[in-house]
Amino acid sequence: MRLTRWVSAIPAPVKLLVAPPLMGVPFLLVNANGSVPAIARVIALFVTSEMLWAPTSQAVVADLAPADIRERGPPSSASMGHPVATSAWWGPR
Repeated sequence: MRLTRWVSAIPAPVKLLVAPPLMGVPFLLVNANGSVPAIARVIALFVTSEMLWAPTSQAVVADLAPADIRERGPPSSASMGHPVATSAWWGPR
């Protein structure tokens, strides 16, 4: 991704500190101004910050994995995302 290449010189801790607030704070703009241009700005900021945050956080998690299980294909946690998300609705009411 082009954005990822542009910010490759920025250290991971800085990206992980800047990106999450950049994802959430623009939603306050919707409360102040719900116009279409304001919502378009919020979406653009959210997508940009997610493009900073996601690869960086995945790289940090990959670095935390033990060396003998790195790069073995899809992580088991990714395969459990769907069953966990769907079983949350099956609980008692």
